[in-house]
Amino acid sequence: MPNYTLEYVYYDRDIHYYDGEKYQEITSVMEEENNTHIVKNDNYQIVFPNTINENKSIILEYENYELSYTFENINNSLITASSEGQYSKIVYSEVMDKVDLEYYVLNEQLKENI
Repeated sequence: MPNYTLEYVYYDRDIHYYDGEKYQEITSVMEEENNTHIVKNDNYQIVFPNTINENKSIILEYENYELSYTFENINNSLITASSEGQYSKIVYSEVMDKVDLEYYVLNEQLKENI
């Protein structure tokens, strides 16, 4: 006898994207290249410099668009990068006196803590 149960699973974030033909799972990968850490998936990429200062930009690229920004009056700070479960964490310590920059990248979300 067949079992006609239906299971519903809810996530508080996107876990799939539609590629025009079918749904694909969103996977984010962090790579290190050319003195940067790059977090990317099929839709976007975010480039974090290994050392941040007034002259180094954080770059977000989505489809054919790019957003690049820098911080004024900050100290040189080395990156601390890790992948923890489904998200990547980027930290620049002491960019100002008692101020850290933290970034969390999760699927299609970017969160910045100062």
